[in-house]
Amino acid sequence: TDVLNYATVFFPSVPEETKTNAIYSYIPLNGIPVAVPGDDLFVEATDDYTDVLLDGSQSFDPDNDPLTYSWSWIDGSMTGQNPAIQLPLGDNVISLAVNDGKTESEPVSFHVNVCDTTPPLIMAPSDINIEATQIMMTVLTGQAEASDIFPVTIKNNAPQYFPIGTTDVIWTAADSNGNQSTALQKVTL
Repeated sequence: TDVLNYATVFFPSVPEETKTNAIYSYIPLNGIPVAVPGDDLFVEATDDYTDVLLDGSQSFDPDNDPLTYSWSWIDGSMTGQNPAIQLPLGDNVISLAVNDGKTESEPVSFHVNVCDTTPPLIMAPSDINIEATQIMMTVLTGQAEASDIFPVTIKNNAPQYFPIGTTDVIWTAADSNGNQSTALQKVTL
């Protein structure tokens, strides 16, 4: 964008009739670049720290000057239009500022929420069929196995003594972020 700029200049050494002369010049204004970091993101956790690809490609400069990109967050910073970073579980506030070589934009923040919504994988022990020797019996049910990227606890609802017939033992695996899954084991006396 160009602006017509003018100034009135007085030349004391020239006659009165030519004392005011206008000097005109065009001064190009530099448009302020605009940082556009994109929409808030929800990313599934893949580990304690999760890879996230940032995207500043919608940022622009009104003069079409080339931009440099500066990203920052509580634990770090990175440059580039589309850097890959690692973020911890939880809500992460990321800021982007762009610079056209003359002016830096106002930083714009957005949120990257790294969350764990994946339940653990659980496998119950094999079903048990045994001959009853009493009306109520203790039975060793075995142990379920579970896996997850976060720590897992495993519990079951097995009674201390099993009655004659079939009892459903429900095994529950819960990760440290509250995700749960269940598996069924049948115990038949």
